Amino acid sequence: MKSTRRLIAPVVLAVIALFLGPGAVAVTSPSQACISTPEQFVSAWESRSARCVSRQLLGTVHVRGAKRPYPKGFWRAWAVGNSGLENFLTLNARYGSDPGQVGLGVLSLVGFPGLEQWDTPVDISVYQLPASAGVRIPTFATWFQLLDGRWTRSTDFPRGSQRDLIRAYSTLESDAVGAFESVTGCSREQLLAGSEFSRAIGCSDTFLETMQALGPSPYGRGTTRECISRFESRYDGERDAASLRAVLLQCQDAGFLFTGVGWTYNTYANPLYCGSAAEQSIRQRYTEPEFVAPNVPFRRMPAVAHVPLELSEERGSLQSGYC
Repeated sequence: MKSTRRLIAPVVLAVIALFLGPGAVAVTSPSQACISTPEQFVSAWESRSARCVSRQLLGTVHVRGAKRPYPKGFWRAWAVGNSGLENFLTLNARYGSDPGQVGLGVLSLVGFPGLEQWDTPVDISVYQLPASAGVRIPTFATWFQLLDGRWTRSTDFPRGSQRDLIRAYSTLESDAVGAFESVTGCSREQLLAGSEFSRAIGCSDTFLETMQALGPSPYGRGTTRECISRFESRYDGERDAASLRAVLLQCQDAGFLFTGVGWTYNTYANPLYCGSAAEQSIRQRYTEPEFVAPNVPFRRMPAVAHVPLELSEERGSLQSGYC
């Protein structure tokens, strides 16, 4: 029990520090009740109103036309909670006269990389899940607890390697991509420039060999379940921190911007703060509390509504900032 507490403690402290630091800036009139349904969220979006949002609502940004929050092969979907939805409404209230910039801002807030080239249409889906759905905060410790023994009798995620991984991400004074580089060897600069994982950009052997053993991503022909099973049955190399990081990346889309402390992150300017990306602090670019939830079809949800986003062709604000 003590070793488990030592693993989790740095993450808990990081989350507390973020919550106590500069946070969401949504504005709510005292006379307005909080939004409690997806339909009310859409109405507030259309009227460019900044409102508080019920804790019962979640939101996921996904490719337009999707039947569920994440592609079918994923076991869990990534989502923001009520404070993230409030920040979306605030962004829309401030900059709604330029819907394309609002759309880019939303994608930046939820941690999309490669936005200089992104042109695929996307929507925000706002939804409710049953109270028993098992929505979780996606720290490293939580992920390994969820995945260990889920589809195999036991999956070997060595405790020492988990500790090394958590330590690499336990400071708020370096960004998540830098932490990813320190664990995997993959060059931060090259990743942000769009390079693929390879030895040419410094990725370690254990990281690359694990990625190869895991097989296709759930974005393609794979599934989270098959990915974890392959790790147990096909990978016989060292299960160090880089190997475990590869598992979360390939099997559940915990990309190089994943923080491990339950907040989204991006290297672009946070659109809710003034200043350029270079001028903003690292902590200001930890943008939204995030969650993982069952990846169920929209048709099986108690309530859901969709907001189409526009994407501006002008992308300078990603680095120069919104004000």
